Amino acid sequence: MDLKERFLKYVSYDTQSSEESTTFPSTEKQKVLLAALRDEMEALGMTEVSMDQYGYVMGTVPATPGCENAPVIGFIAHVDTSPDMSGKDVKPHVIEEYDGCDIALNGQLTMRVTDFPELEFFKGHTLIHTDGTTLLGADDKAGVAEILSAAQLLLTSEKPHGTVKLAFTPDEEIGRGADRFDVAGFGADYAYTVDGGTLGELEYENFNAASAKIELRGKSTPAPQKVRWSTPHLSPWNCTVCFRRSKRRFTPKTMRVSIILSPCAARRSRQNCSTSSATTTARNLKRARLSWKRPAQRSTAATAQAPQRLRCATAITI
Repeated sequence: MDLKERFLKYVSYDTQSSEESTTFPSTEKQKVLLAALRDEMEALGMTEVSMDQYGYVMGTVPATPGCENAPVIGFIAHVDTSPDMSGKDVKPHVIEEYDGCDIALNGQLTMRVTDFPELEFFKGHTLIHTDGTTLLGADDKAGVAEILSAAQLLLTSEKPHGTVKLAFTPDEEIGRGADRFDVAGFGADYAYTVDGGTLGELEYENFNAASAKIELRGKSTPAPQKVRWSTPHLSPWNCTVCFRRSKRRFTPKTMRVSIILSPCAARRSRQNCSTSSATTTARNLKRARLSWKRPAQRSTAATAQAPQRLRCATAITI
């Protein structure tokens, strides 16, 4: 198979992950594609091919003679697709030599160049898109197809290379993709995730996407309630949650919630502590997306004595 054939085959698998699931992987259907990848890797002639109970698939492209002592490089991609939209019964459309114009997904939806100016860069390229009713699944089945196509090239060419390790993982979209990844078993000295980005782009640092789920029960009290606890899953962050009555006349409908994430002592020296967003969830409450904002600038002396903090607050309605 060539690269395009591989990609079109992989997107035919429904591999949507689930944030609500307590199993690992979060959905069994991810294992269907992962098992198919394991079989394909064996058919290509890779060695040390395995799939563990959690669905992690690993394999090795052996070094060519004379390159056995070269550093071991690894490449990783995830197979799951976002829970935000269906990835079942994907209907991909292929555009050969894209003309740079708007793309009609179906009778109602159109990708317009004015909304997506980056489309102009792909003029003359082959594009693959959905019919607008599902995700395409390029995140990250495009990465899976790229890695296996490159592995096939290495296995069938005589170009010298060191040992190359490959891994395909579940549940990346819900933040659990690395939870049970066997780093030592993978055996790479250096590894890269092939997931998004433009051709030739290399990212060497990523953001911290911490989140907190909070369930509110009982009745409010006249005085502000303050609860502090340290959450291992937010390590190295300490989390403080403050429940406060609204400044306006209080009604049973409204409560104000402040969430403060502060770095633990081991991380206080870092200057670029950041997080993208958090989701506060309460029983029978609407979900509220919280945007983090830095507090007002303090004096140099005060800043030196206190840890950096990121604050957010929102009103949530029962």
